[in-house]
Amino acid sequence: MKNITAVALRAGLLTVLLAGLAACASGLSAWRSDYTGPAFKKVMVIGVSNDPAQRKAFEDSLAAALRARGVVAFPTYQSLPDEGQIVIERVQKAVDANQADAVAVTRVKSITQEGAGAMTEMPGFPGWYSTAWSGVPAPGDTQTAVTVETTFWDAKSQKAIWRGTTKEIKGPDVQASIQDLANQIAATLKSNGFI
Repeated sequence: MKNITAVALRAGLLTVLLAGLAACASGLSAWRSDYTGPAFKKVMVIGVSNDPAQRKAFEDSLAAALRARGVVAFPTYQSLPDEGQIVIERVQKAVDANQADAVAVTRVKSITQEGAGAMTEMPGFPGWYSTAWSGVPAPGDTQTAVTVETTFWDAKSQKAIWRGTTKEIKGPDVQASIQDLANQIAATLKSNGFI
């Protein structure tokens, strides 16, 4: 079970997805609060992963994408290099010590196997039966779909300001997928006036 979880997190958080050669995006769905305050200037980035290399890659990419949009942003692994879940008091101390006014937390929400490509149909049976077959993927014709969720928090009020979820089909170029996701998140935060 531990190996399955580690593989899922590794495949997930940073196979993390998005439109590009490495992934096929199905779009970003988002929720936003009624926040009307000033744009945030200093963002702490947290990638939730049990794999330190995946966490570092994601945090570096999102921090760079935010900095490219004029925000002071830093990956959390620099001040909290721990592996696994970190005690919340230590996270809060890092927020305070770095004087962050916002925190972006990204996690893998789900990993599923989905059918892709041509579907088969069983001819000659009543409609109720053959219709069921139209949704069955051919053998070996499935892909790993990873759903990733990012929540953008106001560090002072500790309230969620924005949450975005994207679903991607896992591709072979993990770094390209991570960078695409980071750029999409940063662009969306910028277009909403949060940064």
